[in-house]
Amino acid sequence: MSKNGFKIIANECVGYEYGCVPGHQYDDVWVSVSKRGKVFRAEIKQVWGNNQGFREQHGKIEVSARGYDAQEVLEIAMSRAKETTIYSNKLSREYLLQAFCKCEDALADALAEALEISRF
Repeated sequence: MSKNGFKIIANECVGYEYGCVPGHQYDDVWVSVSKRGKVFRAEIKQVWGNNQGFREQHGKIEVSARGYDAQEVLEIAMSRAKETTIYSNKLSREYLLQAFCKCEDALADALAEALEISRF
């Protein structure tokens, strides 16, 4: 997938266990890192609402960061997310931390794989 020419290299989501079941509320936190050329972009997004057979979104918070070091932009985006209500709500904060850690692992794997491929 790509967004604005950026290709997603690591993408993780954590949220309510039954948020996708109709009749339930959802609260999802997404953490992703994408790349275009030598520039990395980290995005953190929280979306919440009700699932009434379709996702009725009640709100969304997004933060992002760009730079030339993937880990650095991920950490900058995380520091920006800590300034939002994502971090002030205990459950959302837990989702954020879980998604961040999973994305960080996925990013490390993707970068290691890219390095291995470039050696050949």
